[in-house]
Amino acid sequence: MKNRITAVILIICCLFSLCSCDSEPVIEKENSTYQITRYVLELTGIDFTPYLADAEMEIEKKNREEFAYIKLHLYFKKAADVDLVLKEETNVDDAPYVRIPPFKGHRFAKELVSMKFTGHYITVKTGGLTESRHIDIYTCNEGQGDGREYYVYIFG
Repeated sequence: MKNRITAVILIICCLFSLCSCDSEPVIEKENSTYQITRYVLELTGIDFTPYLADAEMEIEKKNREEFAYIKLHLYFKKAADVDLVLKEETNVDDAPYVRIPPFKGHRFAKELVSMKFTGHYITVKTGGLTESRHIDIYTCNEGQGDGREYYVYIFG
């Protein structure tokens, strides 16, 4: 009888653990440029505050993992400065052709594909012995002449 009770308890525990892993992700949106720049600084080690015109961010959280979708609208006149900082602080992807992943069909990824792509940078955030987080940083612009806009998209 004890064996049956133990088996039933183990089965119930296994079922509960499977249910908890299958939860829907939680999406948190942030429009505060202060909060976004703090998060980006923690994530990448780069302070975009002097170059920033506007910012948007969504973080998808599931269990204890998170994935960030970040769009930084930067001043076009500061584009060369930002590119220099990115080259110094990250790894430059100098492949002749860069494929932009769909990043789960997120709207920022769709926007990025429609713009003029100018650079791809990669960094990894480590958070312990076994934790690491791959971060993709894309730069692009749109428009012409004085109406050009400069953007940095961060996924990871």
